[in-house]
Amino acid sequence: MARVTPVQTNFNGGEISRRLHSRFDLNLYDIGLAELAGWVPLPEGGIDATPGFIYVEMAAGPCRLMPFDYNATQGYVLEMSDGIARLFTNDARIEDAGDPVEVEIPYSFAQIGGLNYEQSYDVLYLFHPEVQTQLFTRTGADTFVVDPLELENGPFEPRNKIETRVVSASAVSGTVTLTATGPIFEAGDVGGLFQLEADDFGDISSWEPGITVTVGQLLVWNERVYRVAGGSGRTGTVAPIHNKGVEWDGIGQGKDLNDKNAGGVQLEYMHDRFGVLRITAYTDSTHVTALVLRQLPFTAATSYDYEGGYWDEWGNYVPPENSVTYGFGSWRWRFGAFSTRRGWPTCGVVWNERLVLAKGSTIYGSVTGDLTDHSTYNELGEISSDMAFIATVKDPNGIVGLIADDKLLMMTASGMFALGPSNAASGVGPNNLRVDRENNEGAAATMPVELDGRSVYIGKSRRRVIEAAYQAQRDRQDSIDLSRYARHIGAPRFLSLASQKDPNRLIWALRADGTLAVAAYVPEEQVLGWATRPLAPGLLAKSICTITDPAGELSQLWVSIERDGAWHVARLSQFRQEDDEQDPVMTDLAWEYDGAPATEFGPVPWLAGAAVQVQASVADGVGVTYRSVTVDGDGMFEIGNPASRVAVGLPFLARFTTLPGNGGSENGPAMGKMRRISRMAISVLKTRGLQISVQGTTPRDIEQLFADSTTNEGFQPDTGIVTLEDCGEHDRFGQITVTRVAPCGATIRAIQPTTDVAAR
Repeated sequence: MARVTPVQTNFNGGEISRRLHSRFDLNLYDIGLAELAGWVPLPEGGIDATPGFIYVEMAAGPCRLMPFDYNATQGYVLEMSDGIARLFTNDARIEDAGDPVEVEIPYSFAQIGGLNYEQSYDVLYLFHPEVQTQLFTRTGADTFVVDPLELENGPFEPRNKIETRVVSASAVSGTVTLTATGPIFEAGDVGGLFQLEADDFGDISSWEPGITVTVGQLLVWNERVYRVAGGSGRTGTVAPIHNKGVEWDGIGQGKDLNDKNAGGVQLEYMHDRFGVLRITAYTDSTHVTALVLRQLPFTAATSYDYEGGYWDEWGNYVPPENSVTYGFGSWRWRFGAFSTRRGWPTCGVVWNERLVLAKGSTIYGSVTGDLTDHSTYNELGEISSDMAFIATVKDPNGIVGLIADDKLLMMTASGMFALGPSNAASGVGPNNLRVDRENNEGAAATMPVELDGRSVYIGKSRRRVIEAAYQAQRDRQDSIDLSRYARHIGAPRFLSLASQKDPNRLIWALRADGTLAVAAYVPEEQVLGWATRPLAPGLLAKSICTITDPAGELSQLWVSIERDGAWHVARLSQFRQEDDEQDPVMTDLAWEYDGAPATEFGPVPWLAGAAVQVQASVADGVGVTYRSVTVDGDGMFEIGNPASRVAVGLPFLARFTTLPGNGGSENGPAMGKMRRISRMAISVLKTRGLQISVQGTTPRDIEQLFADSTTNEGFQPDTGIVTLEDCGEHDRFGQITVTRVAPCGATIRAIQPTTDVAAR
């Protein structure tokens, strides 16, 4: 029989898949665990007990939480329920005279679950394919408004190609009636844009320099129509290019070199080839009412009053040569890309000073520097690189998410695509864009998150968490499976993600069974370890998000919790840092008291009738704990000694189990050999309230760490090495299970069993 004393000082591998429980050859095996529930790996190598969730308020009903970090010190959580949103900041709900402040939102609870969002400064863009994109805008420290996003000048679908399908307007401005020669309209068009393009400019004369004109005469230049508003009566030599207001085309006074009156008239911009409307009411399939947003071409309207030609210098009217006769209206029309009928954007992101929207397999980028303008042409009538663009991904699955990186990353169910410039010498624009497939790792229709500049999302199967990692050698975004060593973690299916940067680098995942999974992820330190975070029995996590804390120093995890049909909003007590003397709250749906010493506390109606655990501070002691206290029907409870600081809540599972021992014996590896752990040494830091089971034995309190007390002085947490003698039984696995049974902080730095291994 051989005696071995293997020590595990690093737990960064977290809970690993059972498929790896015999892979002694992997480095991961030496830093992994068979189970890690209610604990998280630390970058330093140890593991820390996960804090509890502090009760904040009862929710209005089934809800989803969304983050709104206005700045580094002002974070909001939005409680999005059926038709209303409530707001939380500074660890409390925003209220007015005791009533929660509520903002009306145009979403059912079913639609809220499918919302995608993007924040830009004080505006949160909300996207859903069935509802017009909304702007959730912060107007003050505790005031918000919700308005629909009104886009300008597009985007539009491809132009109509049937020349016999003509649309005309009753006027060129104001509220008009659109009439079509065929059934093209539906009720779902209301709210969408519509573009009418001039077939031609009819008998409107072209502007030319040095021509006699009269006030009121219409002229066209570079597909723009101008009205002569005043001046010398003879055009100047500067061709008009303006697209609003009145400008001169020459000096308009004085003499030229030939002693003739200088030319120059005032030209008022009227319209160009394109007019834009927003449909406001549906009449029938050939008639709708619309508001003109950009004046229509005269030739598109049924009411058109104009005499062509001009007046010469002798006062004679000269009609235009080769004037034409035409019908009113135009077959050159197109619907806006977004409406109830055609669908609204499913997601969007602000990228390179553009608001990029996605619907189906197509993305629509706004004008650079103007997030609402989708103009195709600039003020000179040219298509320049800063104008709006449209691009299509060659994937019928449709875009489910966007990531603003150096390139624009677009995720579909079949993989990731990247939009960048076709010519790297200039930026992305309508004449300079290229879409490339990056990988074949499909994504679920959930929000991606970012941690230290790394984009992380849920895979199509919802069983894996993926990082999009740029590889310079291949100039591609590779997909890294962050859950590859703990595939079982995703078995209940991941629903959403949230990232927490401080005090620990953590990726939180909401699972369909109402529990959470969490990964410590610091790749530069080779830290990637998963754990589970079960909630207290009877509690189901329904939604998660993270925001900055009131001090602007740490990030907070918030969660909506369902219990017995009622929904609550709670936040995770912060992980303690090395210099913290006070334990975080270590129970769920917890309530905190800080005041004069007392023995009776409450009310806590959401815990009425429940068996709870209590953390209490008495005298100068660090604290005492009560592992089982019953809250009465009125939500009140009592403890044995007066306490000035109290936290009470529901206990949750906090347990870890080591992997089967791999220490060898005198004749080779120890797999399958009988062994007995005779002694245990555990290195702890500020730890209390643990039980240990060695090789399946009855759990034993680690007495130095136990803390259930009714004495006047609290137990000091233990730091150092704690030992257990004569603790194991003979088996072939040699596993150790440690459970936190009291509501106390705990940090494990190392475990070293002394194991006697038989020859066979």
